[in-house]
Formats: sequence, C-alpha cells, structure tokens
Amino acid sequence: MEMKKRSLKFKMIIGGTLAVVIPVLFIGTLSIVKTYGTFINQGKHQIQQIAKDLSNMVEISIEQELKLAGQMAITPVVINAAAKVLESGIAQAQAEVSALDDFL
Repeated sequence: MEMKKRSLKFKMIIGGTLAVVIPVLFIGTLSIVKTYGTFINQGKHQIQQIAKDLSNMVEISIEQELKLAGQMAITPVVINAAAKVLESGIAQAQAEVSALDDFL
C-alpha cells in the first residue's frame, strides 16, 4: 500500500537499484564460494605434496643409515668386539668395547 503513494521517479530508482544490486550480490556470492573451494583444494594438494616430500626424505635417511650400519658391521673392530662379548661377556670384553667406542 505504501509503494502506491511513492512517485514514479522513486519507483524507477528503487527498481533500477535492485536490478543492479541483486545480480551483483548473486555473482559475488557465487565467486566467493568457488574461490573458497579452489583454495581448499589447493591447500589439500599442497599438504599432500609436503607429506610426500617428507616421506621421501625419511626414506632416503633410513636408506643411508642402513648403508652406514652395513658398512660398520663388516669392519674388524665391530666384528671383534661383538665376538668377544658373545664369547666372554661384556665384563671380559672391555678392551674391545673401548676400541669400538673409540672407532664410533
């Protein structure tokens, strides 16, 4: 009822404003939703890539440690100390254990 009392100029201004504002709000909301989804997907992808890189670094470190342990296991100092401890016990193998400690 109140709109009937308004002038044609006022009605045209309100109609034109609504004709511009409603599509802008719709497009703005749609773009925000799509952008948010894109950011979430990018974040997930980056997290997966970081996890994969960390996994590769850990795997490389473990491989290097295994190589080092394998190389150390065939050195005479380690073999002698392990044999003496196995044969006589730790108490009688102090000289070999000390030599091994110096080696490491």
